[in-house]
Amino acid sequence: MEAIGRLAGGVAHDFNNLLTVILGYAGTLAVSLPAGSPGHENLGKVTAAAQRAANLTRQLLALGRRQVQRREHFPLNEQCERTVELLRRLVGEDIRIELRMDRALTMVHADRTQLEQVLLNLMVNARDAMPQGGRLRITTRTATAADAARCEGVVVPERFVVLEVADDGVGMEAVTLERIFEPFFTTKPSGQGTGLGLAVVYGIVKQSEGHILVDSEVGHGSSFRVLLPVGAGVLAAEPARATVAGDDAPPNAGTTVLVVEDEAAIRGVIRATLRRAGYVVLEAGDGQDALASIVARPPDLVLTDILMPRMGGPALARELAARFPDVRVAFMSGYAADFGEGSGAIERLARFLPKPFTGEELRAFVARQLARADVPGPRG
Repeated sequence: MEAIGRLAGGVAHDFNNLLTVILGYAGTLAVSLPAGSPGHENLGKVTAAAQRAANLTRQLLALGRRQVQRREHFPLNEQCERTVELLRRLVGEDIRIELRMDRALTMVHADRTQLEQVLLNLMVNARDAMPQGGRLRITTRTATAADAARCEGVVVPERFVVLEVADDGVGMEAVTLERIFEPFFTTKPSGQGTGLGLAVVYGIVKQSEGHILVDSEVGHGSSFRVLLPVGAGVLAAEPARATVAGDDAPPNAGTTVLVVEDEAAIRGVIRATLRRAGYVVLEAGDGQDALASIVARPPDLVLTDILMPRMGGPALARELAARFPDVRVAFMSGYAADFGEGSGAIERLARFLPKPFTGEELRAFVARQLARADVPGPRG
């Protein structure tokens, strides 16, 4: 898994940079074309294809536990009910879905999108185990001492909630159970499965600091229990994304953003997007160039990549904090391992924009950073 993670990270780092450029310029062109025109429609197809490619990259990163996570506090029950409702048709009419939600359940601390991916993969796995139809049970509850006893390491039950997906399907023998989370392992006929579904689930759960337990018996179905951390005292929920439309974006004249990125193509698409929104955009190829460019008055916001030659984003942020304590610094990257180890990685997530991103996401992110209350506002 470590080798796969390193390979996934290396591929995703470059691939997400390319997708950022594609999405950025496609969005810029779309704004300049009349809605409903053939060119606008074609750009929509380009954007959709790039988003699908980004989803594939995220699955690859999840497999290697290198995906950037956006953890927040949210009600597990509501998220499960919403996701299941969307997936009912995928499961099929011959399978009866039963929801057993613990209404006293506390908030969970996880990534919403990744939780949807976990639930999707487990429901599809259950559907495939019941070719003649059956019953699919989805349960939420607090973890018990019995759950904790089966997990690796010391687990305090009160710190976890459980999402359980159980079926009445064909079940699995012990030999299969030992291998179900291996990448590319599948019991399906050739061409009917990649063997990545459960491996992705395992990677997401482990990266979320959770645990997964499996029980199965041939002819008596299977049960997958996912233990997720309770949302207490880790990271406050991220503010909702603002919607900033291209031509309707508020004027930002005089607000300066310094973009620090070693890929010239990415600097170019960020420059074009932010200048269109009215910002004054400065550029630097790495942290040292950025420091050299600040002679007297620092910019209102420094948006920096994390991994760069000579000086990366975290080192640049430390230097800026020492020289210009009022400056706002935000990060961008396409690879979670760029953050390194320690609590500082979690703290930076509130100021982090994952690649690839669209022009709308970039503008909304910059607006949020400039509005943050933890540092003084932009200087006039």
